[in-house]
Parts: sequence; C-alpha cells; structure tokens
Amino acid sequence: MYQRYTESLLTELLQEFRILYLTGPRQAGKTTLARKMVDKQGMVCGCI
Repeated sequence: MYQRYTESLLTELLQEFRILYLTGPRQAGKTTLARKMVDKQGMVCGCI
C-alpha cells in the first residue's frame, strides 16, 4: 500500500472530532484508508 500523507492529518482530526467526511474521486482509496484508520485506532464502525 502507498504511504498516505492524509493519514497523519486524519489521526489528528479524530482526536478532536467524532465524525470525519472523506471525499474524493472514484477508486482513489477512500474506503481502504477509512478501513485502515478504523483498524489502527481500534474503532468500531458498521458502515464500511
């Protein structure tokens, strides 16, 4: 997997906000990034 520069930003934002809205073009890796963040943060999410 490619290193994502937004991952550190999302980690910081998750410290302050409960919900983040992740947008972008099709097949850009939004779901992959969200799943990785959920696993890394130990969160529970039933929407992905």
